[in-house]
Amino acid sequence: MSKPAKERNQNERANFLARISQYTASQLVFSDESAYDKRTLSRKYGWNISGRRAQKPSFFIRGKRYTIEGALCINGLLAYGIQEGPMTSQDYQYFVETILVCMLLQDIYKICIKLNYLSNINIYFISFQR
Repeated sequence: MSKPAKERNQNERANFLARISQYTASQLVFSDESAYDKRTLSRKYGWNISGRRAQKPSFFIRGKRYTIEGALCINGLLAYGIQEGPMTSQDYQYFVETILVCMLLQDIYKICIKLNYLSNINIYFISFQR
């Protein structure tokens, strides 16, 4: 039996399914982080003829590292943020609270305009600066 299979807990899985099933697919947002630097395209492993060492000449590059955070929903990319350097928990909190929430509020605002609900409703957008 594999390690992931041993770590599965049927009770926790059932609890998660019960909690997540109360939402529709259009209510779910998923985020993921990725990083890029000039070394991202270099490879540590390769193929060669049996008995011969795989080699590829490369130059040492000390470049800037960028972190990309994205949020996806059922309709595609909802919001993204790019910053230089690694992302800390405070950076992720900033992404969620300012960038992502503002994008969601803008989408709600657009829907309200389309439905003509804004005649008696005031919606204020707060501009956050980091």
